[in-house]
Amino acid sequence: MLILDNCEHLLPDCARLVSALLKACSPLRILTTSRESLEITGEVVWPVIPLGFPAPEKKDRSKTAMPDKNTLADLMEYPAVRLFVDRAQSSRHNFAAALPNVQAVVRICRFLEGIPLAIELAAARARSLSVQEIETRLHDRFGLLTGGSRDAAQRQRTLTDLIDWSHNLLSESERVLLRRLSVFTGGWTAASAENVCSGGVFLEMDVLAGLTRLVEKSLVIVEDRQGQSRYRLLDTLRQYAGLRLAESGETFFTRTQHRNVMVMLAEEADRGLSGPDVAQWLNRLDLEYDNIRAALDFCVLDPDGGELGLQLAGSLLRFWEMRGYLTEGRERIAALLRHPSAQLPTRARSSGLSTAANLARRQGDHQAAIACLQENIEVLRQIEDEPAATAAINNLGILYGEIGDYARAQEFLEQALALNRSAGNRRAVAGSLLCLSALAQRQKDYLTAHPLLDEAKSICEEEGDRIRLLYTLNNMGIGSQVQGNLEEAQSLFKAGLLLCLELADQRMTAYLLENLSELIADRGEFARATLLWGAAQAIRARIGSPLPPEDQKASDLYVHRLQTALSSEDFAKAVTSGRELEWQDAIHLCTL
Repeated sequence: MLILDNCEHLLPDCARLVSALLKACSPLRILTTSRESLEITGEVVWPVIPLGFPAPEKKDRSKTAMPDKNTLADLMEYPAVRLFVDRAQSSRHNFAAALPNVQAVVRICRFLEGIPLAIELAAARARSLSVQEIETRLHDRFGLLTGGSRDAAQRQRTLTDLIDWSHNLLSESERVLLRRLSVFTGGWTAASAENVCSGGVFLEMDVLAGLTRLVEKSLVIVEDRQGQSRYRLLDTLRQYAGLRLAESGETFFTRTQHRNVMVMLAEEADRGLSGPDVAQWLNRLDLEYDNIRAALDFCVLDPDGGELGLQLAGSLLRFWEMRGYLTEGRERIAALLRHPSAQLPTRARSSGLSTAANLARRQGDHQAAIACLQENIEVLRQIEDEPAATAAINNLGILYGEIGDYARAQEFLEQALALNRSAGNRRAVAGSLLCLSALAQRQKDYLTAHPLLDEAKSICEEEGDRIRLLYTLNNMGIGSQVQGNLEEAQSLFKAGLLLCLELADQRMTAYLLENLSELIADRGEFARATLLWGAAQAIRARIGSPLPPEDQKASDLYVHRLQTALSSEDFAKAVTSGRELEWQDAIHLCTL
């Protein structure tokens, strides 16, 4: 066996040598290490992945991470942790491999993504710093991770030297592409790379070829995510490339390109979330959400980015609601509404105010929501946008209904329904019908609510509007339950929960679990009803979505009923069991 180490800087020569040797000596076996393959006959490529390390959460595990363990012995089974401890003990003879130290080592290995040289350089700092001090200094990883062994090759003495070695072997166009890719957070698709990284040195058609070369050189990782190739950089390499991007003076240009691509994606997704392919669009936004967050951050920093930021945030309303990002959404919208470039009465500001009102309402902050809507109606009147003004009037009616001002609520909702019918906007008509039915149900007027819901359901089914259909099923279930049709109500609630599971809508899951809980309690199954109520409260706490004030009063009475029916011990046990359920498991418990 012949071993050739680090062939990348002499790749053509190594390929010719290996080919000639194999032809001359057939029993020979040759092991080569290189960033990229030799691309000769008989070659078998074996990728060297980063060292394994404990993942923080099961749902976030990467391919390099192993099942999470807690004891000292278990943590020491991970290669990344063993390497750090071994090198730290070489640097400092009295280094203690005790659990508190090793837990900090685990966090360091996660931060460094299992990169062996980075771990070795971090461990070398143990001669003068505690592990906890090393961890706190990792924000400046390139400044900290220096001081490798003097007898090591120059490229192995610092983390910067290591990456410089690979970077310097790239062509100029490959360097440009690598540094522009640093603006992506959480990965990207080939189409996104083409849209963000083209221009200047690159024509759009060159980006895919350059991306392929970076994959071949082991600088970019490609993975299959939901049937689509998705690319990413290890975070250490991404930070390095970001520094090179800043040195080139291209940061603003590239981040602007990136932001514009995310705006277009969010707008397309917002349209998709109103149609039949809701689940696919939610999954796509999940994959791109770190990029969308980066784009929103850039809008705040860009002196002219306020309006585009509000445009982007407005397109995320349904996603934020359905995924439970209510607090984050409100914080981001508030920052953008304060932006100096977003103060004029424009469509973008209107979108931001509408989004802010909806998110505030979802969190029970009705006064803030009403203030946002009132300002929004004024903005919409100034820009003469009648459909949007009608939607704002409808939302104002919803808010007044939720705080118990039924007369004002009826006035605004009937006004919105008339305007939507006149405009021929069928989906908006369904929305107004839903709101009027909910208002009627709040006032125990189920005879009025029934025909409104029937018409809304027909429109939703004809239009393929599955989100409004979900609300309709919930309201129809409430009406059936109150009128004593428990089997029909249970069927409607279950259909709604299955749709929640498909759409990954946690907020509506909480409502449906609460309604189904009351139905089960009506049958005398108080322990199971309490468990479902507990599961709903866990969802509300997690996503920050309390009940509206009027609904909370009714909920308090219902909880008192459960507490009266069960012993304090049985009530507490059932609530705890419910709170421990994942929201998907709670749905399965109701629908199996």
